Amino acid sequence: SKIKDAIKLYLEALYDAKDLEVASLAAYKLSIRYLDQGKIDKAVFYLKKLWEKNPEFLLRDVEDAHQIAQQLASRDSYELAIKINQALLSKVKKLNTIYEETLYEIAEWYNAKGKFKEALHWYQRYLKEFPFGRYSDKAKEKVDALFVDGNDVNVTEVLKKYDELIKAYAGNQIGEKALVAKLKVLLKL
Repeated sequence: SKIKDAIKLYLEALYDAKDLEVASLAAYKLSIRYLDQGKIDKAVFYLKKLWEKNPEFLLRDVEDAHQIAQQLASRDSYELAIKINQALLSKVKKLNTIYEETLYEIAEWYNAKGKFKEALHWYQRYLKEFPFGRYSDKAKEKVDALFVDGNDVNVTEVLKKYDELIKAYAGNQIGEKALVAKLKVLLKL
């Protein structure tokens, strides 16, 4: 098939290339073909090679790099997606529409990956930079949910915060979790 022939040519170009740009283009094309085919492990393998050797190649087209990060994340390959988005943040201006989305996605992807402290940091950064942004309501709710799920601050502050969450999320899962967490804190006293 034509796709197999293209992959074979890209592999030859990648491994025979004497020039970093040619090798980068071949690795990029391979990763795109593999993403299209749903072969995530192979796509990630070549994207990681490209990222290690020539990240600027991938970042030249901001929208394309962002789409690749989104594709990786949608296939649970968060680590590289996060790295690409973090690099994009330093490359684009805050007024660029991609900036806000990229910032929020980093928080979401850390959260999905189970790295809750990092997620909390990025949600808080998002809220600091975009207090009335497109995702600010969702980010605020995620911050509150992360607080309920795992915190280690002083007891008086914790109880006060739980009371706020119980009121704010009455009849909601976050409110219920806050109530249970508050009771656990009170039982420990």
